[in-house]
Amino acid sequence: MATILIVDDERLLCDLLQNQLRSHGHEALSAYTGREGLVLFRQRRPRFTILDLYLPDISGLEVLRQMRELDPHAAVIILTGHPSSDLERQARGLGATEFLTKGLKLETVVLMMQEALARPLPSPAPSPRTSGRKIPGASQEPISLLFVDDEDSVCAFYSQYLIQCGYQVRTAKNGPAALALAEQQPPRLIIVDLTMPDMAGVELVRKLRERQVQSAVIAFTSSRDERLLEEILDLGVVDVMEKPADPERLAIAIQVGLILTSR
Repeated sequence: MATILIVDDERLLCDLLQNQLRSHGHEALSAYTGREGLVLFRQRRPRFTILDLYLPDISGLEVLRQMRELDPHAAVIILTGHPSSDLERQARGLGATEFLTKGLKLETVVLMMQEALARPLPSPAPSPRTSGRKIPGASQEPISLLFVDDEDSVCAFYSQYLIQCGYQVRTAKNGPAALALAEQQPPRLIIVDLTMPDMAGVELVRKLRERQVQSAVIAFTSSRDERLLEEILDLGVVDVMEKPADPERLAIAIQVGLILTSR
């Protein structure tokens, strides 16, 4: 059993999450303001904290900063209804374990924590040759990934790193090629550059969903266009990462994405 703290001013969300977590045997605590959350954090030192960024008294980022001062190793998951690349960058800079949107099903959030509780927290990178084999229900065969980017050097760099982590990696230089590969043999997860010349990443993800390809998707982008971010999040991607991304951070995001979409 783990102690998990939920800090969110939406009481219904807190109640639903509490019920889900308690049904799995965990102790779940709720706080509806940032200050209440900090008091409970000091008193109970939870194994996980689920934190909203928009609170009525102080910002979630300030709460996160103070939590990390109290416990530099605290596992804090951001769960927000108003994501942006800037907020994610700030939250990760303050040590957030993960940055999730409230559009996710509650059971996927619980599943992610269940898997994380079963092993040491990822810091800072998964072990080579093992990270591709830690997802519930997975066989001993390497997990398949598809990396889509129009830059050969980018494909080569990240695919080589991910192969060393134990994944089976295919690459595609454009949207049409990626679509053909994904339909032929759907990978467990696809990493997609959003700005490609032949077919934009958003359009690729939309076509994948139209054709019932259910692979998890992580979006890569160097753009800070909020409209683009909202559009790709609406298509159900599990993460949006700023390009260029640290390969260790990408490997962790892949692990989380596979957990969120495992059945």
